[in-house]
Amino acid sequence: MQVTQDVKKEILKFVEKKIDTDEMWAEAFSKLITLDEPDQNGAVWDMLESIKDSIRWDESFARSPELLEKMGNQALKDYKEGRTISLEEFLALTADDESVPGQQ
Repeated sequence: MQVTQDVKKEILKFVEKKIDTDEMWAEAFSKLITLDEPDQNGAVWDMLESIKDSIRWDESFARSPELLEKMGNQALKDYKEGRTISLEEFLALTADDESVPGQQ
């Protein structure tokens, strides 16, 4: 799906450049207004769902700081021992993987 590839490119761009949040919102809205109404509605729905998910994650992590610390330590250990891959490698590996959400 072309939208998914475009989204991946945008994510990489923002991660690499660490663009400030105001700039990201400005760019997102400038692109959003170029879409027809059904696509705008879908994009806004997706953003709202993403925000709700983010809030749920924040609430979950707030309830389990010890677990989060343990997971963070394990991730750092995996990174130091070379058992991780870059975001670019992950996206390349999952580009055609139908088991990954959003890859259909």
